[in-house]
Amino acid sequence: MIDWIVKLTVKYRHNVFIRVVYRTLVLLFPLALIGSLARVLTAALINTDGFLFNLLVLDHWCSPTAISLLQDCLAAVIAVTMGLVGILACYGAAKYTALHYHRDDQAAGLTGLITIGLIAYRFDQQSIIGSFDWRLFGYKFLIINLLVGFLVGQLFHWFSRQPSREATVDHVIAVRHRSYLIMKPMMISLLLGLVVDVLLNIASAYSLFSSVNTNLQSQLQGTTGLAMKLLLSLLSTFLGWIGLHGFFGLNWQNESTQMAANLAHVLSHGNHWHVPYPYLSSALYNVYCRFGGDGIILALVIALLVVDHNRATHRLVGWSLTPLFFNVDQVAMFGVPIILNPLYLLPMLIIPVINLFLAMLAISIKLVPPIAFPILTGTPGLLMSFMGTGGNWAALIFSLLLLVVDVELYLPFVRLAVAVEKRIQQIDQQEG
Repeated sequence: MIDWIVKLTVKYRHNVFIRVVYRTLVLLFPLALIGSLARVLTAALINTDGFLFNLLVLDHWCSPTAISLLQDCLAAVIAVTMGLVGILACYGAAKYTALHYHRDDQAAGLTGLITIGLIAYRFDQQSIIGSFDWRLFGYKFLIINLLVGFLVGQLFHWFSRQPSREATVDHVIAVRHRSYLIMKPMMISLLLGLVVDVLLNIASAYSLFSSVNTNLQSQLQGTTGLAMKLLLSLLSTFLGWIGLHGFFGLNWQNESTQMAANLAHVLSHGNHWHVPYPYLSSALYNVYCRFGGDGIILALVIALLVVDHNRATHRLVGWSLTPLFFNVDQVAMFGVPIILNPLYLLPMLIIPVINLFLAMLAISIKLVPPIAFPILTGTPGLLMSFMGTGGNWAALIFSLLLLVVDVELYLPFVRLAVAVEKRIQQIDQQEG
């Protein structure tokens, strides 16, 4: 059975699109790492509601000017890393696809950049210049950029031919000859990009996408049943796995009224045990089901550290642990990689559900109190239960035990993934 799963996954990994995606993600890992560290510092350190800001009492010994300057610098770093990682993924996907078919990879990459730029362009009737939908260039729409880049690379495969050895020489005549070879696939790519752009502009004019997102968010409000909220949260995790990240989820704002009622009860009665809303889905999910981000990625990376003794893997885990400790998961999504990895999808969907029901059981038998206190931005995932219960040590110990259980549940899937990776390396060496 295990051998069959390994063979099937190896076959999946050798699909051209998946190979291109994995190469592109690994290429962009340094950007994801830098952007993730900047996000951690922004949320936890320089935010007045941040965990480290309040722990270090930063405003008592650091001037407001310095804090403001640091905020601007980190915002710039996030904007040029995670804010542009999508468009760079389009470049990488186009480049690696063309390279796979021995076509002009540099021209394909540049064509991918121009094509996604066309798709993101938005018409403005009040201005000739128009504008760009910058969200398409970032991490949220990663899979869209990967698909566009892959399609551009395929167009170079279908409508151009392999450049001759003379054409690869860095000389003006050779460069001009290469430009003739790439003219047809470039024009087709831009034409298709323009068609998609027109369709997206029409959809934007009628607010089609915003209406769908608003309807989904409304389903996560406090009046909706737990089953529906859990289903939509699993859908959000699945979308993150395919590369559409953070559109909706169980945010604290979805049940702010109920959280305020719980806090008022604790402050007036002095205990947590009889709050009016002990099983708030947003509180339970964010506190006990998101260690390291959606899908409990922190447990996955720890399991990878236990199973795989490769030095490169340990280095990757070492870089990933700090952002994951603060619930920023992009670095692992790129570095492991997790995006479109079929072996990790099932545990990412199921393990948070197990945690949720274990947390509800612990509250029902009064092992841990319900979450009632507001939690500072950027609080590490393992400390959120301790903070949300007003410093209850049983809640902290329960979170640590949950993480141990989560690591155990991830271990068989990680062993399969490591076996597949070793088999892929053997095949690549044989092909090389």
